[in-house]
Amino acid sequence: MRELLLCPPNYYGIEYEINPWMSRARGAEVAVAQKQWEQLHATLSNLHCEVHLIPPQPGLPDMVFT
Repeated sequence: MRELLLCPPNYYGIEYEINPWMSRARGAEVAVAQKQWEQLHATLSNLHCEVHLIPPQPGLPDMVFT
């Protein structure tokens, strides 16, 4: 793959629970997620992949998994 679509984790969070690993009480480590996303984006760019960014939207925390 040389052309990819990514969405920054600006609104990432756990807003609902659909499995035992999701916990609204525990929440998400947003700073860790942001750093991991930045590393992924940099790695893909360094591999000469064409990365297209889709703007994140409030209320859609799962867009980061695009």
